Amino acid sequence: MTDDWRARLRDKLEDFVDTFFVAGARQEDVFDAIVEEVQNLKVALDREAVRWRTQY
Repeated sequence: MTDDWRARLRDKLEDFVDTFFVAGARQEDVFDAIVEEVQNLKVALDREAVRWRTQY
């Protein structure tokens, strides 16, 4: 398996951050918000996985 998906992810993240930076957000704030939301997503997915395992 190659790391092509990582390169594509990086490109998309750069575009994503640039969108908010151009709109006036500080880059550091955008990065902090992304990290926070990724952590929230991981927690939600972990909860969903536990719930799914206990149901079936």
